Amino acid sequence: MQVKHTLLLCAFFSFALPALPAEWRPIAPEELALKQSKTDPNADAEALFRDVRIENAARGAFQNVRTTYIRFKIFTDRGREKYSSVKIEYLGKEHVSDVAGRTIHSDGTIIELKKDAVFSKVEAKQGGQKINVITFALPSVEPGSIIEYRYINNAGELNGVYDPYIPMDVQSEYPVDEVTFHLKPFSSESVRAAMRFLPFGCVPEVGKPDSRGFSSITVRNVPAYHDEPHSPPSLSARQWILVYYEENETMDKDKYWAAVGKREYAQAKEHVKLTREIKRTAAEVTSKGKTDDEKLGLLADYCRKNIKNIWGDQVTTEEREKFKPNTNSGETFRQQLGDPHDIDYVFIALAQAAGYDARLALVAGRRSFIFTPQMMSEYFLNNADAAVLIDGKWKFFDVSDEWAPAGALTWPEQGVYALIPDAKESEWVQTPLMKSDETKIQRIAELKLSATGDVEGDLRELYWGNESIGWRIEHAHQNTAELEDFVRTRTKERFPEFEISNIKVTISPDAKLPVGVSYHLLVKGYAQRTGKRLFLRPGFFTAGRRAFFTEANRSNDVYFDYPWSEEDTVDVRLPEGFQLDHPERPAPFEIKPVVKYGVNISIENPGNTLLYRRSFMFGGESIPIFAPKNYAVLKTVFDRVHSDDDHMITLKLAETTPNATHP
Repeated sequence: MQVKHTLLLCAFFSFALPALPAEWRPIAPEELALKQSKTDPNADAEALFRDVRIENAARGAFQNVRTTYIRFKIFTDRGREKYSSVKIEYLGKEHVSDVAGRTIHSDGTIIELKKDAVFSKVEAKQGGQKINVITFALPSVEPGSIIEYRYINNAGELNGVYDPYIPMDVQSEYPVDEVTFHLKPFSSESVRAAMRFLPFGCVPEVGKPDSRGFSSITVRNVPAYHDEPHSPPSLSARQWILVYYEENETMDKDKYWAAVGKREYAQAKEHVKLTREIKRTAAEVTSKGKTDDEKLGLLADYCRKNIKNIWGDQVTTEEREKFKPNTNSGETFRQQLGDPHDIDYVFIALAQAAGYDARLALVAGRRSFIFTPQMMSEYFLNNADAAVLIDGKWKFFDVSDEWAPAGALTWPEQGVYALIPDAKESEWVQTPLMKSDETKIQRIAELKLSATGDVEGDLRELYWGNESIGWRIEHAHQNTAELEDFVRTRTKERFPEFEISNIKVTISPDAKLPVGVSYHLLVKGYAQRTGKRLFLRPGFFTAGRRAFFTEANRSNDVYFDYPWSEEDTVDVRLPEGFQLDHPERPAPFEIKPVVKYGVNISIENPGNTLLYRRSFMFGGESIPIFAPKNYAVLKTVFDRVHSDDDHMITLKLAETTPNATHP
């Protein structure tokens, strides 16, 4: 994705809060007569404009006040059903007010939204904050109608601080003829940087500041964003604009990141203090290890076991209330409590005390965006980890994360750019990515097939690498009943009639070990009996799964979070008298270095046991991402895997010769 030139927006000081327009914008005759979208002729509705006005006023404490005004043209009944009902969500201390709306029919008739048709409620809680919801339905909407609504969202006081980054969504699920942001910069002695913006995937038009100090950014003819399975992170797939405050106007890329690295190095140095207690502990802990990896792993384990994360589940509300922020690693070490940065600093101090070159690394996680250093903003360096230099290479540790093994990061921080700060020459490195043979799913089944087609037996699954981390994040704090319910629900997705028992999920406290799942399963009618034949799909773990890709065409890149591999071992004892009719198996195939697939089917005698072995690798050693032009080939690959996983074999009842009788 190309990054356009950074543009400077002029600052203007004002205490005035924004107000909604005294009147609605006029409706043009061509808007009433419009029969289809200008951007997408097949669209069910189109936003004729989306207008967002943001004012950050200095009233002792910064505020973020946002006014939204949007006008839709409805073309079909589907558009009416989808867009005539509006839901506005807001968190915590935010406040939504001045909600207004109306419907305009093609003959010019106007029906106003009544105040008592606007409803407010608390829908849920997220991270301790309430999610408040306002809902309303525009009245008497029909195909050909124009609907429009507006409201003010006030984020409330931000305790004397401000967020220097505002990501602005340009693209929506519907086409938009014109998106305009009116922005008034912060203006205060504590805000020295000018407001700038970086556009992604779009080419905005910049207007001059008006009499109230608002500068405008307009993007025209914005197509609808269609979410597709396995799309890239949201901000890498959509059009958007980053509004931000940084002093980087005259710097080139290298000078900018050098300045960031120098500043971050100095700040980290203030936080890392090698106290007498830290030096003694480092010596004691590392004395039990022989190699560098062992010693650093022991230091990481020490931090995880002894320094509690203030935001973790193991910390009580009372402890949080009594907690005093740490100013350096010595204080964190004494309190045995701190935020994730504090814990990183303790690990860095311990590693330095043990003689290692250890730094705080700034990491560009890819959960929402895939970053390159061409993008000159610290906004993208949204994670911090410890980095230790071993044999000329940086090894990364996230000691505040309980899910990843020591010396490994979770997948959003794998294979991404990280800045290693230095007083003179900071450097960019890429964090290690777990390869497909490190992120592995192993499945083993020992089954018995009945003459009526029922299958019963014991199954085991092992999840390694990123698959193990994913299991831990999602399920580590669930109780036995919840884990059993998850396994039962997952099984129900493939088998309409089954009985499951002896479910056991093993999630070891040692993150280096795999997550294990075992259970006993009976599936009625798994194989189909026809006369003297049984038709069996031996790929028990993959048979009946949904296809990866079902659409014929693709708009977005195809993206997977990480490479992985699968190994299936299925032993099926056949019913007495049955034998393999045609020992066919799917042909193996390989496209280096991205995919490799193979199946082997054989019969073990004595015992009359069918042996099924399947292996699948995808992604190899890099993050799997493919352009839309390669979608057809990729779909063909996954369709073939899906078909081969559903491969059917035939078992026939052996002919028996009756004993001869003699006169």
